[in-house]
Amino acid sequence: MKKLKLAAVFGNDMVLQREKNINFWGEAEYSATVTVCIDNISRKTISDEKGQWKLSFPPMNAGGPYTVTVSDGTDTIEFTNVMIGEVWFAGGQSNMQFELCNCKSYMQAREEQKNEKYNIRFYRAVKISFFSDDFEKKERKAKWRTTKNKSFYDVSAVAYYAARELAKKMPDITIGVVECDWGGTSASTWVDKNTLLKTATLSEYIHDYEKATEGQDLKEYKKQFKEFLDFNKNWAKKYKELKKQNKDLTWQEATEILGPDRWCPPLGPYSQYAPNALYGTMFSRVCPYTVRGVWYYQGESDDHKAHIYRELLTALIDKWRTDWNDNKLPFIFIQLPMYIPENCPDYKHWAVLREAQNDTFDTVKNTGMVVALDQGEFNNIHPTEKLYVGTRLGNLTLDMVYGLATNTLSPMYKSSYISDNMVHISFDYADDGFKQPESLIAGFEIAGKDKKFTEAYATINGNTISVYSDEVDEPVYVRYNFTNYGEVNLFGKNGLPVAPFRTSRDDF
Repeated sequence: MKKLKLAAVFGNDMVLQREKNINFWGEAEYSATVTVCIDNISRKTISDEKGQWKLSFPPMNAGGPYTVTVSDGTDTIEFTNVMIGEVWFAGGQSNMQFELCNCKSYMQAREEQKNEKYNIRFYRAVKISFFSDDFEKKERKAKWRTTKNKSFYDVSAVAYYAARELAKKMPDITIGVVECDWGGTSASTWVDKNTLLKTATLSEYIHDYEKATEGQDLKEYKKQFKEFLDFNKNWAKKYKELKKQNKDLTWQEATEILGPDRWCPPLGPYSQYAPNALYGTMFSRVCPYTVRGVWYYQGESDDHKAHIYRELLTALIDKWRTDWNDNKLPFIFIQLPMYIPENCPDYKHWAVLREAQNDTFDTVKNTGMVVALDQGEFNNIHPTEKLYVGTRLGNLTLDMVYGLATNTLSPMYKSSYISDNMVHISFDYADDGFKQPESLIAGFEIAGKDKKFTEAYATINGNTISVYSDEVDEPVYVRYNFTNYGEVNLFGKNGLPVAPFRTSRDDF
């Protein structure tokens, strides 16, 4: 006989989304009548032949704390200290996963939280890459965390700082974050197989995986995967011991002592890097928990296919909106910052991927893009200060979704024309103009029809910029910070960095 259960995302201290239908789902015995009750309001449904059930509550106003009671006539489950407020889904890879406790401004955040007591709660989905006999046991280790929990500061730094901005402007509303991310993952792991098979280009992800694992012996693979897990477990234990001895120990110093950490498991059916893997074991386990919208920080692991990233990101947005049954679900993402490894050529693939992100913002309705170009670190793919990126994300959310902020978008390329051997460039979101940097404006390049780019001068004229070079008499092309890594010193009057661009896709 099936016992009454709800999806693991439901629990004590959870935040339910106000002013939208609230989804509940779970399991019970076949044909059981399941009743959910919140604040003396109840709804009923009957479980299907597989024992699955789902129901939606009508929209409710912010409030709480409430007790949520779920019963099937035999078993009763209660969740306490439940609030109705604003809920955001935070997804992506390592820079979304990057924990607040590892952030440069961590101690500042802790001190601020003591004084301000921002009303923020997090649910951080357990990282599970394949189904196993103990899958549900692992999954249910995740709990909703309030700021009273010791583990609260293990949550996403970017999502925390974004939530903090919402909490500042909506102090009477509880802000909830459902965090579902994993470092190193491609966007292709967060969608189902059918989504990738819809087009020939996206099918590359499936074909590449099948080719890499062709003829793989499952028994041998399981052995290799277990060795990988054992190694990581032992490495993590030794690292923890080192940190106890020296709290200031850096990751680089630790790897010099312990040897490199194996972050990448052998590719196969248990790997989190396989296409579709985490869509099944993580995303679909928390969706369709009702949320206001999505915060997304990802793209680093798709730089090898930057030319199709716009199609991939658009497909992911479409799929997630379909799963939430909301084709206008706000989707706000972070454009990748500057980055290049030491001694690595600049292949400009990060520049192409940033362009794909910008294209997605331009073409997909109800999306927002946070420009983080100035927040990168040389030779560090995981910048350790997330305060500014998270704050920008929160402010853009307040503007785009709640109407509680203004002027939160970076200046972005609009159009250009050539006159007097100069290229004159107009921008969207730059009505107030630009800040004049103390030194020459960095990042502009110019070329004639020969496509040989040279460093260019740029002058600010109100809300337009003129670009020129004494070496190019008849300019045709202009690029701004179209590079993996470079100097950023051009900002709008609103303090936000100008988004990178090129005036033509025909400049290579």
